[in-house]
Amino acid sequence: MNHVVEGLKQLSVRTLHIVCADETHGVARSVYCARRGGAASLDECAGCAECSAMPRSLGARDAKVVCGASVGRERPRDPSLDMREAMLRTTVGELLAGVTTCVHPETDVDVATELLSRPDAKCAPVVDCDGKLVGILSARDLVRENFFERGCEASVPSTLGRGFHVEQPSQGTVADLMTPVAQALPEDAPLSFAVGLMAATGLRQIPVVGREGRVVGMFTAIDALRWTATAIGYVL
Repeated sequence: MNHVVEGLKQLSVRTLHIVCADETHGVARSVYCARRGGAASLDECAGCAECSAMPRSLGARDAKVVCGASVGRERPRDPSLDMREAMLRTTVGELLAGVTTCVHPETDVDVATELLSRPDAKCAPVVDCDGKLVGILSARDLVRENFFERGCEASVPSTLGRGFHVEQPSQGTVADLMTPVAQALPEDAPLSFAVGLMAATGLRQIPVVGREGRVVGMFTAIDALRWTATAIGYVL
């Protein structure tokens, strides 16, 4: 979440962690730039005359870029504004922070299973070689594969007679299990639209894409709740 402190805006760093088909890892970091209305890489921030300070620890969830751009040009935030007006003025891109892990369609299912077994991981955007969104893989997809479609394999004996052997079938790739993307949010979408979409669809996490369709993060129900708590006066 972006904050304004002493005339300078603190922009949250969004980290995109991409696990490729060959199990190599790529990392891309960006912030939401209000002046351009979309993502700006940290290299672009470092070369911008408006940048006042870069974060010391890029891996921290609360990593911020201190920026002086457009603060004076923003419409003043009146504390008396109702929640609807405030949600219309706030974009999804401003609220993204932390690390989002993505996988490639050809990533091995075993690798994806390990990623989604972490306590804070519920789903992962699936991206192509250009970082563009092509699908989403959820823990539910993996459960369906392991317990419903492959459950009968538990009855296969571990050893057979002479001349025979048991061969474990390939688990396949992410492309075999992923759900083609039905919903995604542009990073300049109003918070009010994102909340309405989540309420209508029952989704708890929605991929967020930039103008060229590249994933920049995941917007979650917790992001919406955290913004709401802050807006009504809680210090988080």
